[in-house]
Amino acid sequence: MKKAILITTFSIFVIGAATSSFAAGYCSPTVQQTRCLNSTQTFRGLNCATSSHFCWGGYDVTSCETCNSGYKLSSNTLSSTQCTNSYSYNTCLRDTGGEGDGCGNACRFCIRSFGWNNVSGHAGYQQQRNATCDESTNCECVTTYDYRCAAGYYGASPSCTTITNVGTSCSGCSECPDVPGKVDWVDESYSITSTAGSTIVTQCYIDGTASDHYIADQTGHYTIVGGKCYYRISF
Repeated sequence: MKKAILITTFSIFVIGAATSSFAAGYCSPTVQQTRCLNSTQTFRGLNCATSSHFCWGGYDVTSCETCNSGYKLSSNTLSSTQCTNSYSYNTCLRDTGGEGDGCGNACRFCIRSFGWNNVSGHAGYQQQRNATCDESTNCECVTTYDYRCAAGYYGASPSCTTITNVGTSCSGCSECPDVPGKVDWVDESYSITSTAGSTIVTQCYIDGTASDHYIADQTGHYTIVGGKCYYRISF
């Protein structure tokens, strides 16, 4: 009975010593007929015509050897906490006809809009498109949008969301309010607006630069001349 206890204790001690002494070392690729055992991550080249498989640093890797028509080889670097060195594998990117890597003409239509456009079906909202040609994802054109409130509206955080086959919804912009306490029996002619991109209500104003600048409320009749009569908040 004492002998069995000594053997068990010795086995635990050896396992603990082996675990604590682990250190990263130089790694070479290992070719296997079956997929890597206990792999922590998979890396696979895209658009391969022919490929090879190997295991490196705990990774399951498929590397392109040749590419499909219209693509060319491009190298990606692997790094692992198990290895003191790095290694690489090949993927295939679009062949743009130029020298070296890059997307070239493949992204000639992937451009940022230089102006703001109204969001269709949503008065008061404008958008500007950002576009990035991402070589790491096979020259995919990644688009995002910035939003602002149009003239005559205000809002600190406007945004719109589009869901395929559902539609677009927008929130965050409010229309500049009309004059409080105005009287309807006076033949008024005035324009209330704001500069596009306004974020607070005090950036709304009655425009006195045009001919339509006559206004009346319960306190009297007014003519706004030669400028902008901005809103203010009363406390």
